[in-house]
Order: sequence, then structure tokens, then C-alpha cells
Amino acid sequence: MAPSWFRRQKVEPPVNIFGSISEPDIQMPTAPGPATIVFDGLTANQRVVGEIVFGGRLSDALNQRDPLPINEVRIAPIDDEGSFVPAPAYGSLDPYGFELVVLGPDSLPRFDTKQQIARKIRKTSHLVEIKLSSYRVTGTIWLDPGVAIETLLGRITKLYLPVTGAQVAIGDRVVDLKGSDEVLVNLFDLRGIKESAD
Repeated sequence: MAPSWFRRQKVEPPVNIFGSISEPDIQMPTAPGPATIVFDGLTANQRVVGEIVFGGRLSDALNQRDPLPINEVRIAPIDDEGSFVPAPAYGSLDPYGFELVVLGPDSLPRFDTKQQIARKIRKTSHLVEIKLSSYRVTGTIWLDPGVAIETLLGRITKLYLPVTGAQVAIGDRVVDLKGSDEVLVNLFDLRGIKESAD
């Protein structure tokens, strides 16, 4: 029998009920100094690319929920990503405004094998299918043991959840992640999630 979908029934105010939800092995051991990285975010109908300056993990910056200054912004329709045009009026980004964010190599410091194993040893991986308003995401999420995936549909404190080994589709079309396979999914836009049988 195929796994059933857990669906969000209604939007509830966020409270701190499961601070144990963990990040995957893309965590950084220490926060680096400010650096310029490429931001790549997907809304329901646009792809927004630009440069932001921050120190630490991009997920942490977004989970602060404050607007982030952004420069050199280009936008394109999600169904025609080859037609990027400059958007100079786009001076800041709203973390709530994106269904997902693609994590590029400059926002994903890499670790050696021992560091990766250490970060996974106390976590449980879940291969899942995720439904957002516009997108479908398959990939792996990492939770503390005993945390059920349906908890993600409840009252949450984090805005974004990392997904590794990710593939993103809109309708029947696979979205080009430009060589990345790791994304941040906006949990406020989560419409359904289920364990994948594969």
C-alpha cells in the first residue's frame, strides 16, 4: 500500500513545540565572516537570483525572517528561466516570499567524511515527497529520532527545512537546480508530505 499523504489542514500560529528538528549534514562547525553568495529563490511564478552578504548559514539568515538586502537582482518567469532581466528596484528579499531556495556551493561549506558521519550519527533520514503550493520536492530530510514527519505540518518555529538529494518539479517539468541537489523548503507553504517508498 502506498504511503498516505499528511496534509496541512489549517495554518496555525507558530509556537516552539519541536525545537529538536535538526539540520542535515550541511551545518557549519563555526560561522564564517560575512561573504557574498548567490541567492537563488523560487516563488510561485518567478525565479529570483541575486547577491546577498551574510555570515553563517543561509538557512539561519532566512529563519530570522527579517528582510535581507540583495544586490544585482535578476528575475525570470519560472517557465522560461532563460529570459532573466535585471530588477534594480528589488532591494531586499522577504524570506516568507519564496516557496523554496536553492542552495549553491558557495552557501554549502563542505566537510570531510568524518565530519559528515558525526553530523548524521544522531539523526534519522527520511526519504520524502513534499507538496508545496506550486512545486513537488522529493529528497531526504534529517530529523531527530522519534520526531514524526507529520509534525512538520503542525505549529512550527522554523521557516525553512533543508532537503538533501532534492529534485524539484512544477507540473510535469523538472526544475533545473543549476547543479545543486540541496534546497530549503518553506514550511509555511507546506501542503503535504509523505514518506517515499523508494
